[in-house]
Amino acid sequence: MVKEKRTARGIGRPLVIIFIILIIAVASFGAYIQWGGSGLQQWAGSLPVVSSLVGDNESAGTEQQTEKVIEYKARVKEQRKKIANLEQSVNGKEQQVERLEDQVTALQQRLAQQNGEKSTETVEKKGNVAKVYAEMPPQNAADILNQLENNEAIHILSQLKPEVAALIMAKMDKEKAAKLTVLWTGNSQ
Repeated sequence: MVKEKRTARGIGRPLVIIFIILIIAVASFGAYIQWGGSGLQQWAGSLPVVSSLVGDNESAGTEQQTEKVIEYKARVKEQRKKIANLEQSVNGKEQQVERLEDQVTALQQRLAQQNGEKSTETVEKKGNVAKVYAEMPPQNAADILNQLENNEAIHILSQLKPEVAALIMAKMDKEKAAKLTVLWTGNSQ
């Protein structure tokens, strides 16, 4: 009986060791298939028992990547359309700004031309007014100049010949004539 126990123990140990080695080999083979060999993974996927262990993770990952690529391409296409629309809008605004700048330039030229015409007309009118005062009797011209603002009176007097201006100032109010003289000499410097 002692011999039988030893024999049963002697056979059991090698079987356990073989079983453990077999499990380690299958686990190593499965790990290699899963993470290492794509060709081996396809071959193992065709075996009935191993196919459930191997799975088709690589093709699922590839499908997800393909879907993401398609999604990103769609986003890029949409963003490019938005950029094209914005560029078109900017170009339209730039053209509008150019038209407005041209209008402003034209208006400025027109205004300058009108101001030039007005200043020429004003000088001519003031010259004509001075001629009118020169033709008036000195007393009448003095009475009118007494009523005008100092700057306007000086401008008219400065357009007259000195002899005519002297005759008119001699007939003006003495205080007004004195103020005009001070201002006039200040202007001529």
